[in-house]
Parts: sequence; C-alpha cells; structure tokens
Amino acid sequence: MLLPESRRTLSESTAFDWRTAARGVLAAVGSLRLTVFLLSLGLVLILFVSLQQTRHDIYQLKQLHFGSALVYIPFQELIIPAWFPNTQSVGGGLMMPSGASILLAMLVNLVCAHVSRFRIQVGGRRLLIGLVVLAAGAVFTLVVIVNGNRPGFQESPLVPWLTQWKILQAGLGLAGCAGVVGAFLASGKTRKVFSGITGALFMAVFVLLMWLGDASYIGDDAM
Repeated sequence: MLLPESRRTLSESTAFDWRTAARGVLAAVGSLRLTVFLLSLGLVLILFVSLQQTRHDIYQLKQLHFGSALVYIPFQELIIPAWFPNTQSVGGGLMMPSGASILLAMLVNLVCAHVSRFRIQVGGRRLLIGLVVLAAGAVFTLVVIVNGNRPGFQESPLVPWLTQWKILQAGLGLAGCAGVVGAFLASGKTRKVFSGITGALFMAVFVLLMWLGDASYIGDDAM
C-alpha cells in the first residue's frame, strides 16, 4: 500500500504538463520546415494562378482563390492554349489550399514562431523607440491596405496620391537624418559605417527629389 507521500509523488510524475505540451505545439506550428513548405506551396499557387489568367479575368481568379478554404484547379487550365493548341481536352484536376488558407497558415506559423523563439534583447529607451517605429509601420501598412481596397480607389483614394507622395518624401528625409545621427551615436565601427551609408543614401534620394520638385512625381498610377 502506497504512503501519502508516495501517492503524491506518483501523481505529480503522471500529471499532464500543459505548459510543456503548449511549448511543443507552438514549436511544431512555428517550425521553419513548415514555413518553407508554406512558402513553396504559395509559389506553386502563384504559378497556377498565372497560368489560369490565360483563360480567366484576374477578378474572377481573386474570388475563386480567396472565397473558400480549398480551390479546385482543372488540369486543362494549366495548359496555355497559345502554346499547346492541340492539347485542349485534358480532364481531371487537383484540389489544393486556396490563397486565403495559405496566407492564414503562414500568419499562424509566424505568430507561433515569434511566441516560441522571439526574445526581447533591449530595454528602456531603445525598446520604446523600437515599439514606436513598429507601431508606425503597422499604421502605415493598415492605411495602405484600406486605401487600396476602397471601391474606385484609383479615382478617390482615402489619402490623396500627391499627399502620399509628400509623406513618402518626408519619410525619406527623416530616415536620412536618423541614419546620419545614428552614425554618431551607434556603438561599434560596423554599425556606425552601416548607419552612415544608409542615412547618406536616403538623404541623397531626398535631396534629389526636392531638387526636381513637381517633376519628380511618379504619377497616380505608379502610386
């Protein structure tokens, strides 16, 4: 018969460790092998969609590949008519994850990889500056996405194209100044040189755009 102390020891040894299990799941879902597989699958899907554009409009393909979790691709649509005019009666097809599913899986993989392996290396002012830059990048990315998904966005963007161009120019100037300042404040010769060269390049582009004035604007379509 087991004593109370022995029972407690046995119970602790056989108890399910949720923390260890969670780490294992995060490590598996966030593995680099899964990242490479998803990237390869995405490249294959891009190739298939490019071949399908010989038969379908890009908006039809967007609805097809982002409207469901799985997508069926007929083999016939992968054979370009102009290249193989006598081979246009191929049957069958394949089912594969849609673009939306691949993107969602890549996002989950990225988040799990950061949760399981990412470690904050700095603190204090450097951490605060990094968080501010990260937040600014997230906001800018969100604005670009929202701006590009509005109906008739080419004619009436959320932020006028010329305003976006001026914001881009200001960003180049600020990045150039930051690089030059960083060349003096950075620790280590390599960091100083890298920061200085990067800042000088940004500043050179900024000065060139300012010198060209309105002639430097690349146009609404390019924006």
